[in-house]
Amino acid sequence: MPVTTAYYGLDAWLAPPPLSALLGILLLLGSDWLGCIVLKKSKLINDDRWSALRMQSVLIGTMVLAMILYPLALMQVLPLILIQSLAWMLVLLGVFQGYRLLKEYFILPITVREYLSLITALRFDFIISLGIIFSLFLVALGPVTNADALDYHIGMAIEILNHGGIVFLPEWFTSSLAGNGELINALGLSIGSEQFGSLLQWASLISIASLVWPDFKDAKARSESAVLLAVLSSPVILFLVSGPKPQLWPVAMTCLAFYLFVKPGIEKATNEQLKIKFALACILCMCAWQAKFNYILGGGIAGGLAFLVMILRREALSAIFIFVISASLIILPMTIWKVVVLNASVIDVFLTPLPAGLPGNELAMQIFSKNADFSSRFIFPFSIMFPSSLGEVSAILGVGWILIFSYRTGSRVLNRIAFTMLTLFLITTIFLAPPAARSYLEPYFWGLILCSIAIKEGRLIFPSYSMIIVSFQAVIFLMLSVFGVGVLTAGSISGSLREQIMSKSANGYDLMRWVDEILPEDAILLNNHRTMALAPRKTFNNFFWGKYVGESSDSANIYLNRIKEMGTTHILVVEKASLDSPMSGCYGQNLAGPQEFTVAARNPFNAGTKFSAWLIEFNYHLLPGCAKETSN
Repeated sequence: MPVTTAYYGLDAWLAPPPLSALLGILLLLGSDWLGCIVLKKSKLINDDRWSALRMQSVLIGTMVLAMILYPLALMQVLPLILIQSLAWMLVLLGVFQGYRLLKEYFILPITVREYLSLITALRFDFIISLGIIFSLFLVALGPVTNADALDYHIGMAIEILNHGGIVFLPEWFTSSLAGNGELINALGLSIGSEQFGSLLQWASLISIASLVWPDFKDAKARSESAVLLAVLSSPVILFLVSGPKPQLWPVAMTCLAFYLFVKPGIEKATNEQLKIKFALACILCMCAWQAKFNYILGGGIAGGLAFLVMILRREALSAIFIFVISASLIILPMTIWKVVVLNASVIDVFLTPLPAGLPGNELAMQIFSKNADFSSRFIFPFSIMFPSSLGEVSAILGVGWILIFSYRTGSRVLNRIAFTMLTLFLITTIFLAPPAARSYLEPYFWGLILCSIAIKEGRLIFPSYSMIIVSFQAVIFLMLSVFGVGVLTAGSISGSLREQIMSKSANGYDLMRWVDEILPEDAILLNNHRTMALAPRKTFNNFFWGKYVGESSDSANIYLNRIKEMGTTHILVVEKASLDSPMSGCYGQNLAGPQEFTVAARNPFNAGTKFSAWLIEFNYHLLPGCAKETSN
């Protein structure tokens, strides 16, 4: 059900700053209200007082939204007016929730006095934690500059808004990696907020942190504070919070599912409480998989732990029934869509995120599975713990692992089971996942959750040297996050500041503004640059399939015919345009170029490389033959 008018390019969907950021905050508060209602109705919380489960409300609220929107998007019955109506309803609820929270949490004098006492007492761990949380919130308010986000996390969100649902674009390989997280990004964009996705990543970090939150009023709770600092200061967090890349969100889901069945007291839960928690764990794990295929492993292990507890409590039949109902609502629609639309087998749905059988997909998956984000000079696992250059600082996990090395299971059977499953998870991740820090966030957080529980039970105290190391990392991370505020946050204040920051930090922004100035309004662009979300015209992605198939290959015809059917009128060529370039036999008149641009990045140590670009008329009617030859 496509909209009558399509808008291309991120800027075409945005409300002017600072309204865009304000709408994102209100959407987050509206999600908090929805999550509170779900948690209360399920009897997991009784009121709005501080608790680990109360702080999961944004996570639960957005999960419910994804459960509603994703099946509609798969069936392409999600018109723009519907998603906008839902977004505006959330905004109104957010206004109400914001007023209520301010009244209940911050206006009460006793609450103010408690927080002020921690600051005036110079409680180092509290001040650093609060500083990191607040600075990351400001970072999340900045404009979208992340390369992955400007490829498919925002690019697919725009496609969803333009087409009334999820469309299959076989040539755009990374678009097949999109899931329900892109629906959440689309929800924000539908009313002009580019920050909602980033704010959700920040809220997801808060959800995880609340599971290990210490009693700061207890002067002896230094080990608990070290766990919190290890959660908040993993350097890769800065990379993930600063963009709408839905990774901390599904990680928070599997962390909550894990926490529900390892926390003390689960053995004494009533059968009704146990069933409610198992149902929630099933939904969390399945929605995490919907967000990104990688989380099928963590979700499966967390769900397996929950199922094992149900067996130990002699509730196996109830668990099977709950699992089947949950899978029917969440997994079945996605499976049917992939089998029908992508022509995948049921087995493929559970083995690969890319549809099998299409040229180049197998090679692409081989490369994606080895993507380490940066080429470190250190060997694994040191490559994900320590940066070998300043350009890698926000791509590492950090030294928080040193705390997990001190963990002891004790006599509790469930602790031993949970730690065994965590070890299995880590070993499996080493063999299957890319050697990138973000691939290890789940086992990292799970280990810290176990440490937090052990400290609260009085069976673990960290050596002083490990707490000093983690505290030092936290101080460095706070400095990095403050730097991130300086680089990004001003873009949420005014349009001119946003343009400056996008030009400096978002690779492809200046390039696509140049494209917008030159191309006619009715042009259809063949894009050889990775940035799809910023492309200001209807665009065909030529970045990935050409790399993994080759335009002159016989197996490329499926993609070449799609270019022809689309009626592509112009091609954007980057790096080098010559007579022997791929598809140069299809080139017409050189419209503009060569024009020189500079690679932009948020980290100045990753920016500065020059490249050239051309805009050339494209004779699509000569396809596929012209792709097999060069111009004369």
